[in-house]
Amino acid sequence: MSGRTDPGGVDGAGEDRAAQEATRQRLVDATMQLLGGGGNHSLRLADVARETGVAVSTIYAHFRDRTDLLAAARLAQFKARAEESLRVVDAAIELASDGKDLAEVLVWPTLLSPEDEGARERRWDRIEAIADARHMPELADRLRELQSALTARASELAAHAQARGLIDPTLDPAALAMLSQVMRLGLILWDLAGDERPSVEAWHEVMLRVADAVTTPQGDADRAPAPDQPAELRS
Repeated sequence: MSGRTDPGGVDGAGEDRAAQEATRQRLVDATMQLLGGGGNHSLRLADVARETGVAVSTIYAHFRDRTDLLAAARLAQFKARAEESLRVVDAAIELASDGKDLAEVLVWPTLLSPEDEGARERRWDRIEAIADARHMPELADRLRELQSALTARASELAAHAQARGLIDPTLDPAALAMLSQVMRLGLILWDLAGDERPSVEAWHEVMLRVADAVTTPQGDADRAPAPDQPAELRS
């Protein structure tokens, strides 16, 4: 025997793995869609199977049980929604000409605007994943790992904004990253406050004041040296 590996066999195995991953992703995507329609209490494996056109037994070939599938879907949901928010921040940083511009772009139409439908969906999806993690230790562990990576990415964006002269360079990028995430998720309370919440105009005014406190006014980019930054801020 020559000891050579049959290329066809390798390709076949690769195709099998790719097909398996594609099926697994379809199951996760369908679960996310069903969760958006009725929440986890109404999630049935039969519905997931019907949505993806597979047998229920196929689900068990990829996930241990319903809880395992639910955890995978919640993790993917959390990751997708958080990354959407980071892309909004990244785009705002690139478009902003000064700190005031950055504050207005982030506060008025997008992340810190309580009436923005996209932002509302993002925070509710993340809150639902966090709530499920309270009773799902494996999901909680995976969310902690994911959130650590997301916070590191958000810190890089804050540092990049500082390097561009948009944010006060004396502030800690990690603290800025945490502040922005806490504020966005905290808007879930706006959704629940009903008649006791302030007007949108009053809220925007307060948020602009907060943003102004950390951003760099036009012409102040050279006020203080920016902290050391990694050579490449984007992966």
